[in-house]
Amino acid sequence: FKTLLEHPLASNDTKIIETKNATTFALHPSSLILCVAIKNRILIYQLFSSARPFHYSFLRELNVVQNVTYLDLSTIKINQIEQDVLWYGYPSTFIAQRLDQQCPSVSLLRDEDPTLQFFRDRPIEALRVVPVGPSNNELLLVFREL
Repeated sequence: FKTLLEHPLASNDTKIIETKNATTFALHPSSLILCVAIKNRILIYQLFSSARPFHYSFLRELNVVQNVTYLDLSTIKINQIEQDVLWYGYPSTFIAQRLDQQCPSVSLLRDEDPTLQFFRDRPIEALRVVPVGPSNNELLLVFREL
């Protein structure tokens, strides 16, 4: 990441053409994973700071039911093992997806919980997921309004 910041205008810069019209993006600074949301798709890339024919490689694409309004990447401990997690949101919904994809994505709001019915009745913009607690084992979900 440091190399990318120190040499932003190097002659070997590469544009990722597929990211045109992106609505939001997230970069994990240590693993150099770049996630880009374009409407209801999330494109995931690995960036490289060393010389290669291309300075990135496409890893995968996630298709989402609605247009993505929030993206973030973080590392959290899951069963005592550090895992890179992609957090994304769209109206009234937050999703967690491990980047290694060994598990399916997880909705952070329980659909079966009747006390959360107002999220399903009226779309509310998803703004941010904030891991909290002594070991980041709880999540604060931030919405535009309630």
